[in-house]
Amino acid sequence: MDEIIGRCLDALDAAKRKYDPVSAEVQRDIKELVGIVKELELSRRRGHWPTELKARLYERQDGFCGCGCRRRLPPPGERGAHVDHVIPWAKCGQNDLNNLQLLWATCNLAKGARCDTDDVIRMVEDRLLNLLPIEVIADAKAKTTDKEIVTAS
Repeated sequence: MDEIIGRCLDALDAAKRKYDPVSAEVQRDIKELVGIVKELELSRRRGHWPTELKARLYERQDGFCGCGCRRRLPPPGERGAHVDHVIPWAKCGQNDLNNLQLLWATCNLAKGARCDTDDVIRMVEDRLLNLLPIEVIADAKAKTTDKEIVTAS
């Protein structure tokens, strides 16, 4: 019985290739795309962050953990601190300096893929501002400043 089912499936595959060559080509393309996505997934999850990057983050945070626990971090060349995405990869976070922080390993593992809503709003605003012409941004800032002056009066 298994042999008959196997022969039927082989015949079906052969018929598909014979009468629908596009599907075989599409299947190859899909396999290639899946391979590329898998490579990207591996490349974006860094196992080792450059010491220079850790040093910049350490300096920016004055040597303290970015989670707010106020514990002093080890110097950048030593172990114990993790580079953390403020907005995680799972939530469209980027590898840019503004989205990275140093945390103690225990703080990073406790945080997991969570993030603060305000951080997500800031990221969306930054991305939108990068899409707008400089004149529009300057005009919006001027209007905000004018409103603040009027409100403060």
